[in-house]
Amino acid sequence: SDQLKGQMEAAREILAFQTGLPRDISLQDDAQMVPLRIPEVSHYLDHLEKRPDVLGSKSRVKASEEGVSLAKGGHLPSLFLTGDLYAVHPAPLTGSLWDVQLTLTLPIFAGGTAQSLVRTSASLLKQSELTLERARRFADQEIRTIYGTVLSDQAQMVSLAQAARLS
Repeated sequence: SDQLKGQMEAAREILAFQTGLPRDISLQDDAQMVPLRIPEVSHYLDHLEKRPDVLGSKSRVKASEEGVSLAKGGHLPSLFLTGDLYAVHPAPLTGSLWDVQLTLTLPIFAGGTAQSLVRTSASLLKQSELTLERARRFADQEIRTIYGTVLSDQAQMVSLAQAARLS
């Protein structure tokens, strides 16, 4: 009896946590409260891509793809344009109040470093794609497991309601 009370309190705590309902809410033992027809499992699987864990993994894949693009940019030359406007120009060039500088950088000796960054980024992309696939498989398994449990619980509720009526 004490063990059953403890299990009931634990179940109420879980119910309150998952639903936000008060812990002392009145529970009714009524089979009519449980819907006898729920949508097919495919209805829930169709919404798998909207789960937060799957969406988070998709975002990480997109970020990793951008990382690969950025790393590939390390092979490209850089062009910088800078300009200065002086209130008072230094002594050798007193006739001009401004100057402009154009700088072109070619990554001739940085190819190995850039290629290493590309490979690292590609590896991170592959890792994030595998994580996304694992999240999808886990979500699919979780949905199917919970769906089966709900169907089983509903069947048990119907059986118990029939047994109560017969007794």
